Amino acid sequence: MHPFILILLALAIWVLGYRFYGKFLKIGILQLHEDWPASALSQPGDPDSEPRGSWTVSAFHAAASTGLLSVIGAAIAVIWGWVPAFLWVTLGSIIAATVLNLGVMWATLRRSGESLAGLAYELGGLPAALSLFFSGVLLLVLVSSTLGMMLGNLLHAHPETTWPFLSLLVIGGLLKHGIRTSPLRAGASAVILIAAFFVGQSFPLSLGGNWSFSIRSVQVFGLRHELIWAVIALYMAYRAACVRASEGTYGRSIVATLLAIAVLGLFIAGTAIQGNPMDAPQFHTVDNLPPVPILLFLVVTGGALSGMHALVASGCTARNLQKQRDILPVGFLGVGLDSLVAVMVIVALVTGFTDRESWETVYGTWPVYGGLYIWVDLAITKIALAISAVGIPLAWSVGLVAALVTALALSMLETGLRILGSSVGEFVEDFDFKWVNTPVFKQRFAVTLIGLGTLMLSQTHINLQHWLLVGIANQWFACSVLVLLGLMLWRTRRSALFCWAPLVVIGPLTIWGTTWIMLQWLQRMDWVLFGIGAAVCLFGVTYFGLCAGSAVRLRRQMVESPNVVPRF
Repeated sequence: MHPFILILLALAIWVLGYRFYGKFLKIGILQLHEDWPASALSQPGDPDSEPRGSWTVSAFHAAASTGLLSVIGAAIAVIWGWVPAFLWVTLGSIIAATVLNLGVMWATLRRSGESLAGLAYELGGLPAALSLFFSGVLLLVLVSSTLGMMLGNLLHAHPETTWPFLSLLVIGGLLKHGIRTSPLRAGASAVILIAAFFVGQSFPLSLGGNWSFSIRSVQVFGLRHELIWAVIALYMAYRAACVRASEGTYGRSIVATLLAIAVLGLFIAGTAIQGNPMDAPQFHTVDNLPPVPILLFLVVTGGALSGMHALVASGCTARNLQKQRDILPVGFLGVGLDSLVAVMVIVALVTGFTDRESWETVYGTWPVYGGLYIWVDLAITKIALAISAVGIPLAWSVGLVAALVTALALSMLETGLRILGSSVGEFVEDFDFKWVNTPVFKQRFAVTLIGLGTLMLSQTHINLQHWLLVGIANQWFACSVLVLLGLMLWRTRRSALFCWAPLVVIGPLTIWGTTWIMLQWLQRMDWVLFGIGAAVCLFGVTYFGLCAGSAVRLRRQMVESPNVVPRF
């Protein structure tokens, strides 16, 4: 099959999903009312609650949900062949990720901006709320720490990208009021970004060597250059999380989304011009990896079903909607961009090899020796090779793709830090910890957690095992939210089939894959990975057990009062 046809097929699946399945969910299941204002949920004192236009919220949600997860997960998934990876990031995104995105925004708006932990409290009580809360916190710390280190590696390996990266500080302020209300700011931001790109190509900025702390010529502690850039990115995210979302986060997310659309367009044109055959096999097996279904759903943490989608939709996006009708375009643009970025990575990594043996050489050795960033860089290079077919020099194409990956990663990092700080604030408010219930403490505590995680990762070689841990936390949390949405739909006497169906398929495979990975860690005595994975499983099993009890009580209530719709 020609790779251009594969891209067109992905676009067709997304358009048809929006036209038919999305509108069916909107009208038939969630029953979203066109005239119901969501802006009434905004709180004047909440920096994350500010009604915005549908395009602005859509661009923010798309960039914050995509991040680096789609790039890394899709690059890994190709090892099992391009067919399973393509089907999961296209059909899986429509069937599972759409329900998760739309359902979480619907549930949050229905309960006046309540968080996912608050919704779990309504159904399963305090133990269920705490289990979901700690699962979400663990997921945010793992993902944000990994993003921080990946950003550090990216900026060190591509010093031409540092100027566009730093220019995002200025762009965030210029886009304070959104593109639709200020074309002048949008134009100025485009000029600044383009100028920074040209400066980066001519005068790349890098931090060479390592920074070390020594006492009497004895090194006590060292900082790698990647960690220094990660600290700069964390500081930018921290400053953005301490102010209103419109004063930085929204501007950078809009730029990232527009840049993603531009890169996607250039990649499609370049792929059509090149016409390279797809060298990778449709299905592929590796001796030291299990079959496809066991790990595919844990490896592909972006592009399809993702717990980060639920956190972004509930923690930020839903609180900035003006109308209930905006849920459909906002959710589908987020799913679509995530899916198309993953498809772009898959197509880039299955074309352009001289023959099948060359592809086997690359993907036959990766599970043992390769680190995560090696395959991020490979994806950037292969995408840039396709873009260069339209006449853009290869070095400029590489810089453009690297700038996109940087902007997406920074957008998710900022949003993750903002959500984590908000979650910590909700926790201390519920337990009346007044001495720590201040905005400064919330964000400082959140950035400290992520900073410690980043520091720990900097002392190791981030490889497949770390990514599998992220996948376990991500997929267990996504399944937990699907259970929550199913119970909410059932309680309001709506059809829960559209939550139960993907859960019945993904849930057992997630448990199967988690068991296989945990046994591998136990055999190799990787106690840190095993301990964190065990904590994720403990939170998940506790939550599922409590939700099962809630389902039994809910069923009894519905049988006793068949004509009464429970308030929710």
